[in-house]
Amino acid sequence: MQGDKAPAEMFFGILDSVPIGVIVIKSDFTIAFWNKTLERWTLSQRDAVVGRKLIELYPNLDKRQYIERLETIFSGGPTAIFSSLLHKSFIPVARKDGTSQIQHTIVTPITGPGGEPCAIVCIQDVTELNTRVASYKQMRDQAMNEVAERKRAEARLILASKVIENTQDGVMVTGPDHAIISVNRAFTEITGFDLEEVVGKTPGLLKSGKQEDSFYAQMWRALNETGAWSGEIWDRRKSGEIFAAWTRITAIQNEAGEVTHYVGIYTDHTERKLKEQKLEFLANHDPLTGLPNRMAFRDRLEMAIERASRFKTMVALMYIDLDRFKPVNDELGHNVGDAVLREVAHRLRSCLRKVDTVARLGGDEFVVIMQDVVEVENINATAVKILAEIEAPVMALGHVCNIGCSVGIALYPYDGGEADALIKRADECMYLAKEGGRGAYRFFSSAYPR
Repeated sequence: MQGDKAPAEMFFGILDSVPIGVIVIKSDFTIAFWNKTLERWTLSQRDAVVGRKLIELYPNLDKRQYIERLETIFSGGPTAIFSSLLHKSFIPVARKDGTSQIQHTIVTPITGPGGEPCAIVCIQDVTELNTRVASYKQMRDQAMNEVAERKRAEARLILASKVIENTQDGVMVTGPDHAIISVNRAFTEITGFDLEEVVGKTPGLLKSGKQEDSFYAQMWRALNETGAWSGEIWDRRKSGEIFAAWTRITAIQNEAGEVTHYVGIYTDHTERKLKEQKLEFLANHDPLTGLPNRMAFRDRLEMAIERASRFKTMVALMYIDLDRFKPVNDELGHNVGDAVLREVAHRLRSCLRKVDTVARLGGDEFVVIMQDVVEVENINATAVKILAEIEAPVMALGHVCNIGCSVGIALYPYDGGEADALIKRADECMYLAKEGGRGAYRFFSSAYPR
């Protein structure tokens, strides 16, 4: 084989054609072959390096790292693999952009074309590959981060969904066209409407009609200007029952500032509202008869006077005290007396117009406010009717009770221009009626206009 040059030429021809750097080193460490790829990379021609030792070309080579390994290979050792990411480059080569190659080098023992032991050094420029690998790794890491973030977002959505589904507040989500997209379980419990019954419809299906269109116009104006609104809305359940809900509506916008959804949160506070109304009623009404109490009576009298002053009409104030009530209370007991007072309240209401007011001041004293009076004869007719109603026997808890009443009447503006003056003079007239024999009504001395 030593005299046969054809195999050697073929062997070295193949090494010249590959796109990697190839060096063949003899066992005495001299260079036997330097391929064309290395000529391009190093600008060192083959004729200038063949026959020379590698250490002469690159005196800075780490002998321990390379020369000793070559000795090991020549003595039958295994293939050696080097990476410039971990070791110094076997052949330091500068790229066109001035950066050093990132090399992957394999040193393998071979038998040369002449049968002599050699080592073949294959040097691959993996700079671009490494860049692509780094890029792929970055893309992979980014994708993994995106997947992780998506999973976290999905977990947050699942958590938010569970929170919304289990909250005691009703939640409604609509699109920008106000069409309902979703509602939670509490919404169904509050309104009686299932999701299937409301999807695609607007919140208008809950309207009770108790609030004016101007109320909703103001609500949408605030939503469009500030992106949020809160307040009390009176809605209607599926059953037809009207209920009060404290409502918070928020407009959800995308990055472009466009509204994508509206979210409404409903808190049913009908029970609280009823308690408030009950407390307000008790604060302004007599608990026994349900009539306005002294405080509410005073407010209504002042409002009636103000209205009469504006429209040039009269207000009649009737001060009513029951006759023969004390014996009923003392002899038959307070339960019977209370039943009589409730019946008297009912009868007094039946004698009046809707615009008039009857109130209980306490004990067996009542007052009547007749507003928007034009003719005194209307007052006379009402007073006569009251006397007749109260004079009729009252059946209370199995007892027939015969009572009556005495009535004093004062007129605005003739008997006084203020509430205190009218109350005082009507009270005085009531005592005059009692002194005159009871069961009668009396006007203040200047009652009739002249």
